[in-house]
Amino acid sequence: MSDPWTGEAIAARVARERIAHQDSRIDDALRRWWAVFPHVFSNPSMENLGAFYVHELGSVRGRRVLEYGCGQGDFALWLLDQGASVCGIDVSEFNIERCREKAEARRLEPERYSFMAMDAHTLNFPDSSFELLLGNGILHHLELSVAMAEIDRVLKPGAKALFQEPLGENPILKMYRKVAGIHTSDERPLVRKDLDYLRTRWRMRVRYSGIVTLPFAIATSIVLRPYPNNWLLRIAAGLEERLHDRHTLDHWNRFAVLVYEKPKVDGT
Repeated sequence: MSDPWTGEAIAARVARERIAHQDSRIDDALRRWWAVFPHVFSNPSMENLGAFYVHELGSVRGRRVLEYGCGQGDFALWLLDQGASVCGIDVSEFNIERCREKAEARRLEPERYSFMAMDAHTLNFPDSSFELLLGNGILHHLELSVAMAEIDRVLKPGAKALFQEPLGENPILKMYRKVAGIHTSDERPLVRKDLDYLRTRWRMRVRYSGIVTLPFAIATSIVLRPYPNNWLLRIAAGLEERLHDRHTLDHWNRFAVLVYEKPKVDGT
């Protein structure tokens, strides 16, 4: 688990994150990296991870969903298109304004969505408010023990939370973060002790991607750019599945989807 933080330390951390996301600079820089190495983000291993996510997500039609760290709203709009009622929160007022603008431009029913600037450590919702909670690249910005307690509180019994998170112990990723220089000072991609905490304390299930495919995807983004489903990446994805079955160096993967299911009232 991440080291304990005092209330003052968490507040200072949130303030720094809010300042870092007061414009689209970070998102724009990430898109430039995606354009340079597209196979890192689109390859057979990531397709398998996406299929796992879709399976765990299931149908969202008619469900009340909290998008936990909604960014500029693209996923929230997709959820709305699928028939969900969506509440999106983000630390950045800039992001929240973009969300509202996009929803209004689409002329979506205003009673089906709301977007609010909010600290994810302190959710301003009653207990058991949501049937589903979704987060994309948010947990590694937070103090896990505080955030998870709030997530558990606002979920209905039997409800599910799904997270997509970067991992922090792969040597290639460590080098990338130093070179890129676009991440906030308080970001801490999940490491082995965080994953152990989430699995043991919250009984999270985890699906990984990237331990084998990452270096191949970097190379094929340059030499086989038009072919994200090339034979090298298919072989790499197959080898990766074998490592995952054996739980070998799980924390060296690039990315993970984490699934939390709140126990039902009877404890099941």
